[in-house]
Order: sequence, then C-alpha cells, then structure tokens
Amino acid sequence: ARRAEHSCLHRFEEFTACMTPGRQLRMYYREGRHEECPEFLFRFTDCLESKIPSRQQQVQRRERERRQQLPGKHVWPFRQEYADEALERYGIRPWTTPRGASPGGPLGTVASTVRTTTEDVGA
Repeated sequence: ARRAEHSCLHRFEEFTACMTPGRQLRMYYREGRHEECPEFLFRFTDCLESKIPSRQQQVQRRERERRQQLPGKHVWPFRQEYADEALERYGIRPWTTPRGASPGGPLGTVASTVRTTTEDVGA
C-alpha cells in the first residue's frame, strides 16, 4: 500500500535519473546525441494524470464544498410588501417578519422559506 502511494515519486526519480548530466554525457559520447528520456517522462506524466480528478469531478467537489459552507439563513427578512408581491407574481409566500417581531433572532431560516413555499405549491 505504501509503495502504491508513492508511485509517482518513483516515476519522477526514474525520469530525473535519466536526465542527469553524467548520463547525458555518456549518451552523447556513445551515440552522439542527448537523451530526452521520453519513456520515463511519459510514465511520470501518465501517473500524475491518473491522480488528478477530471474536470467534472472538480466541479462537483467545489459545488459540494460551497453548499457545506452556506450558513442556511437569510441575511435579511423579507418586508411584507415584497412578500405580498412574491405571492402575487410567483405564487410563493416567503418567510416574513411582522413589524417589531423577532423570530428567535434577526435572521430567518431558509428551511422555513422552503417549507412555506412547498406548502403553497401543494407538494
């Protein structure tokens, strides 16, 4: 299990060993060309690509993290006139605070808005 965990590191070490100046000089002396070590580079990059999640997985992870960070509360309670307009235009009844009343604090919850909205729709 530990070896599989560091397989990319092992591939990187193989690639860097191939690219050392000593090996490059030997290759140039023997064959008249420098070695680019394409097979070692391919194995290293292939290993890295297998560890990186796909674009879709990255988007899903970010969305999940964003949802977990949301506080689940409205920043401002709806004014009655806006609540009436929402009911008239869209058929929803958002959470509102009667003037001077405080529903357990200055913030209303999203859950109460959703619950009220789904009750109005008939779900």
